[in-house]
Amino acid sequence: MALAYLLDPSFQFVNESGRPLVGGHIEVFYHNSHLQYITKADFDGTNNPFEVPLNSNGMAVIIADVSNAYDVYCYDAFNSLFWSRENITTAGNIGDVNIIGDEILEFTKSVSGNDITFNGSVKDNSIGRD
Repeated sequence: MALAYLLDPSFQFVNESGRPLVGGHIEVFYHNSHLQYITKADFDGTNNPFEVPLNSNGMAVIIADVSNAYDVYCYDAFNSLFWSRENITTAGNIGDVNIIGDEILEFTKSVSGNDITFNGSVKDNSIGRD
């Protein structure tokens, strides 16, 4: 199973006043179903609870399998629906990546019908722009 962030881990959920949504939680379902999806808290595969709590900064780490689409619901501390999004995929759903340890062995991405393929070993985990 390939895992990636479902929601940006640096994103802060805030209320209408701009305050962190402390005490709220996130629920994730497989897209277009009532089947609960148990997200991961880290890339070691540690499960989140189904109701993933937002911390004191209104943040949570939510990692999911890249091969599915999901429906995400965010609730405030009073268990009222605050926002929802349907049919979302992970941030890592960008192509086929084969990773062992800290080395990218192969990467394939289709851009406008053209496949970009990298084969080799990359140990530098920084990505830059010119």
